[in-house]
Amino acid sequence: MDREAFKNYINLLKEIEENDRRINQLQRQINDMKPKAREVTDIVSCGKRGKKPIATKKIHGFYDHSAINKKIANMRRRISIKHLRVAALEERIADVEEYIAGMKDDEIRRLLTLYCADGDGHLKTWEQVAEEMGPGYTAESCRQMFSREMRRATTPDD
Repeated sequence: MDREAFKNYINLLKEIEENDRRINQLQRQINDMKPKAREVTDIVSCGKRGKKPIATKKIHGFYDHSAINKKIANMRRRISIKHLRVAALEERIADVEEYIAGMKDDEIRRLLTLYCADGDGHLKTWEQVAEEMGPGYTAESCRQMFSREMRRATTPDD
């Protein structure tokens, strides 16, 4: 396990967050575009005799949903890509989490678990990690410990 695995893990979590944000944005746009009524009606005149119409007719039609349908198709495509990507990467995420769980240094294991694994798919801030680590830990000290561990992970064991 090396630094690249951790970088990939963090990037995977960020990518999933960004995808969710894009999907939610598309859903909001679709909701804003939906018409209030499904049927459109209008009254038209059928010829004129002088200034007065000969007759009037009520015309019924349906709202054009092509723009909404394009957005829905785009959203569905993004959702399917997200599911395929997440399914393919879950195994790599599990490998990183297994590596973290198997670390001997309790402090580093706890730090990595709080930063990487406990965020429910979202990375925590260093302030949140320091608060959960307890008294004596600051955001900067936690970030520094993480940075040292990443450097150590990239050097080969002799």
